[in-house]
Formats: sequence, structure tokens, C-alpha cells
Amino acid sequence: MRVKERLGIMLLFLYAFCFISCNKDDDNVENIAVMSVSPELVWMRDPRVQVMECIIEGDNEKLYIAPDQIEGFEYNKGYDYKLKVKVTPLENPSTDGSTVRYELREIIFQHKAPFKIQLTYAVDAELKSIIEDDLRNTSSHLVGSGYVFNEELSTWTLVDADYTPLLSGMYQRENGPQAELPASYKLLPPNEQIVTHVKWTFIFLSGSEQMIRQYDAIITQIAGSSFSRLWFYEDLTEYYKTKYPDAGVKGVVRVQRLSYNNR
Repeated sequence: MRVKERLGIMLLFLYAFCFISCNKDDDNVENIAVMSVSPELVWMRDPRVQVMECIIEGDNEKLYIAPDQIEGFEYNKGYDYKLKVKVTPLENPSTDGSTVRYELREIIFQHKAPFKIQLTYAVDAELKSIIEDDLRNTSSHLVGSGYVFNEELSTWTLVDADYTPLLSGMYQRENGPQAELPASYKLLPPNEQIVTHVKWTFIFLSGSEQMIRQYDAIITQIAGSSFSRLWFYEDLTEYYKTKYPDAGVKGVVRVQRLSYNNR
């Protein structure tokens, strides 16, 4: 009996030790969040400050965090980030009103953020469907693709949704006063205030042949913010009048709306 009693006491002691150890380990488990960080800062109305827009992976919850609020992380505008962050609720909120402490654990990735392309078009023609079918079938842009420009804004790369390069080249920008925009652009006007417009010429190599694409780059002001947006307009009216002379073409315009994350 005495041997059994001693064995029982030892097992009870061992169980209690494990239980305490497990509780201690549970207290040390870090509350880790994986979050995506926007490549541009957004304005908060009250108070009027600029903050990072962060999306928590899994539940898509949005958080608005000051650029210096994640300890150990240095934010650079124009980059897409995915971070692993320790989140700790504060028992005594700080003087700036923060109720949570954020600490960087890992930068999972950071990429120069592309200007995502939202491709649209408008057609004014008697046989409208013929032109629209041709526009859909000849699009060179994949869903989710975008442009990445270098810091000097002298070169560009077209990437797909996974940041895989598709095309690259240079571009030229014409300065000075510009001619009046074609009438076809009124079929699909920007839904923001136009600031100015300039000619952008994209140059790239296709095999041994140099390819040139020219756009009317319309710059608009995003409502309620200090940010601007690019729209690349193409007047394809004469092209489709020639290609489909019996379609009664009056106007055709194709537009690339460029923005970070399609904002």
C-alpha cells in the first residue's frame, strides 16, 4: 500500500507541475496578427492625420494605424507590405489614446506596389457589339495586372497579379500645353476633378521590334484627399472606322484607370 501511495503522490505532483507549467506557457503565447499594409497613407477626418490602412488576414478587419505605431517597423510609401505583428492590449492606455501595442515580429514580404489597372471602354456605333467583342478579345492586360515605375519615373514594368514581370520599357512625357482632348473621351469621362493632361509614350521591345504606345494621361484629384490619380486614354475611333467600315462607328475610347489597390 505504501508503495502505491507514494506512486500516487508522485503522479499527483507531476500532474500539478505540468498543469502549472502549461498555464505559464499559455501566458507567454503571443497574440500574432498577419496584416497587409497599404502602399499609401489615408486621411482620418477626426483628428485629421494620415495613417496606414492595415487589413488583418483571415477576417479582413481594417485597422488604421499611425506610421510609427508598429514598433520596429519603418514605413515607406509606395510599397506593399505583409507583416507579422504582436498585438498586446494595454492595461493603461498611453497619452496618445492608444489602447494596443504593436510590435513587428517579421516582414513577410515587401514589394514596390504596382499601380493596378482597371480597364474600361465605351463605344458609340451602330453595330456596337462587334466593336466591343474586338476590344475584349484584343486586351493585352490581365486581371490584376499593374504598372511598377522606378523612383525617377523613367522606366516601367507591367506585372501580373503575382508581381511576375510581363513587359518592361521606358516612357517619355511631353511637357507644355496640350491640344484639346478628342471628343470620344466624353463617352467615358473621369469621375474625379481633372487637374491636367499630358502625352505619355510607352516604348518597349517585342522580339527585335520596338513597340510604341501613346496615351493621353489625364491626372485627377481624388475627392477628400491630397492624392492624384492617373488615367490613360486612347482614342480608337479612326482605327475601328477603318477596321469595320460598315459598323457605323462614331466614337471609341479605351481607358486604363491606375490606382493603388484599385482605390
